[in-house]
Amino acid sequence: MTVAGSGSAAWFPEPFRVDDTYANRGELVTDWLKRSTVPRAREARRFLNENLAKVPHDHQLVLYRAHHERWHSAFSELIVARTLQLLGGDIEAEPESEAGTRIDFRACFADGEVGVEVVSPVFDPDAA
Repeated sequence: MTVAGSGSAAWFPEPFRVDDTYANRGELVTDWLKRSTVPRAREARRFLNENLAKVPHDHQLVLYRAHHERWHSAFSELIVARTLQLLGGDIEAEPESEAGTRIDFRACFADGEVGVEVVSPVFDPDAA
């Protein structure tokens, strides 16, 4: 199986068996994506595969693994990376900043560059 138009292996392949169930309470998103064949899961896999294939090659595996360990922040990083690219930026993943720390992305545009650290808020559903 390949990612649409890229010729590379799909990060999130389609399941072999039909499973028309949605995620169980507490189930990791990536575990649900491995097994479910409902339209929402198919579309999520397509979205992830297409967009992971467009980030710099050396950062694809990093983001893929991060989706399994910290879904929300990794998904946010993917969205930000692709947004920077769609705005015309040439992105570098995890470069060293001027302060000597690693930032998530440096995006170089025709008129300048910007360093980006992606922060994904954590919401406490029990606090409401």
